[in-house]
Amino acid sequence: MSESGSLTRQQLQHQAEFVIKGLKRLAEYDYHLGITDTPADLSIDRLRSEAELLTQLEYNLLPQLRRHIESFPKPLLGGLRHSLRKTPAPTLVLVLEILPQLELTLDQIIRAVNRIIPGQVPALNPTDDQHLKELKCYRLRGLAHSIRKEMQRDLAFFFSDCSRRLIRAFSLPQEDQRSRAGNSFPAALRSIDGAMRWSSASELDIVCKGLEKHVAEIDRLLDVLIVMANPENDEDMRTPLVIRLAQSCIPLFKLSKLFFKKITSLEGIDRNEEPFCTEMSSYQLDLLEVSARKISKSLSCLVAQLKAPFEHPARNSSGHLNDIISPFQSCLLLADLYIIPTCTDCSSLSYFKIWFVTWNTLFSQATSNAIKAPCIRVKVGFMGQPIDKKICPNPTGQVHELRPGLSARLTKPLWRLTKKLAPKWLVLVWMLMGLRPNQHPMLTKLLTKYNPFTGLGYKISKDLGGDFCRGKWYEFDWGAGFFSIQTRYQLFSGFLSSIETERS
Repeated sequence: MSESGSLTRQQLQHQAEFVIKGLKRLAEYDYHLGITDTPADLSIDRLRSEAELLTQLEYNLLPQLRRHIESFPKPLLGGLRHSLRKTPAPTLVLVLEILPQLELTLDQIIRAVNRIIPGQVPALNPTDDQHLKELKCYRLRGLAHSIRKEMQRDLAFFFSDCSRRLIRAFSLPQEDQRSRAGNSFPAALRSIDGAMRWSSASELDIVCKGLEKHVAEIDRLLDVLIVMANPENDEDMRTPLVIRLAQSCIPLFKLSKLFFKKITSLEGIDRNEEPFCTEMSSYQLDLLEVSARKISKSLSCLVAQLKAPFEHPARNSSGHLNDIISPFQSCLLLADLYIIPTCTDCSSLSYFKIWFVTWNTLFSQATSNAIKAPCIRVKVGFMGQPIDKKICPNPTGQVHELRPGLSARLTKPLWRLTKKLAPKWLVLVWMLMGLRPNQHPMLTKLLTKYNPFTGLGYKISKDLGGDFCRGKWYEFDWGAGFFSIQTRYQLFSGFLSSIETERS
């Protein structure tokens, strides 16, 4: 009985080794079989002769591949792990039935794609291929990338995971002991669905799917911006200018999100009557996603600029804001010319027209307000003279604002004290907070009249250097790190002691 059991176990192990070899062969499958590095011939005559292959991919081969992957037994997909070790026979029998059919289907898919696109798809999208309909370069490039890159990667992970589970179940030697089986089954199905979408979905559906990830990113950035714009949030130290900039950018972020939400939702368009192809060229179809990517990147850079602890928030903010205007105008023009006319309902068509006109007006206002936000109005008294003027960015794009020079925790108390101090103490506080006095004419004027180190002790003034004793100390660039950490804390300690003396 034991010999029979041992023989059965040995047979199962041989079957497992055979299945593992088949899975590894599929994981290493060559998806570039028969293609060259030269640009593919995408002439209309040749593409029309291969149009039947696209239909075969759409209705037969890709759905069949998905069914093969779905039919894999659960123990190989990460579920019922103990059953693979205890009763491996049913799993092995089922996989042995699936593998030949799966390999044949995968080979047919690769050959079909490489026959339709026998080389590299041109990098530049044509501007005059509207007449190619479902054979536009935009769709063919997406299909080739989806199968040759994404599907190859995800299926390779899936087959490798299955082989690793079998190796572990039968205690077979592994080439890489560190490798672990993951949950690659959902990713494999998503990659097949992506290839099916490129072969069978309408152009608008494909474009909208590509925009969804950018909508999600803008939504995430909006959440971050709302937290930054809240003055009550003390998680990180933010100057009033940062808060003001964040508050002024919130409408712009909301309008950006709303614009792409409107396009991706396709409200008012009957999906049953939606045209399979639009009148857009491959260049215009790609421009929609490229513009969304640029907008998302510019908004991300803007948020990063506001969050940077040692950067002037307005230094590049206007540049990032201006960078989103042109991409939005491109999207707006394409939506007006090609997306809105797909509405078959007259009321929906009128609604879309009015909606985009209103959106454009609000967007222009929001952009203008956000660009002007760094020009803040200041009302404080210097030497007894009230000031009501704007402190705007200088020609280099830099804004003179209070930046943390000490610990971030000290910035807020210092900021509150500036309104109650004599001018000489105000100068010192500003310098301690990192302002560069030689870049601000008003502060330079104060520095020539008041010596903020008077009363803090001759030792500190002497430690700062001889030029300070000769009255040229205000010409140094304080914000560039001239003070050491020890010196800054000495100054701050003396400053607090003097404040206590004045109060008493």
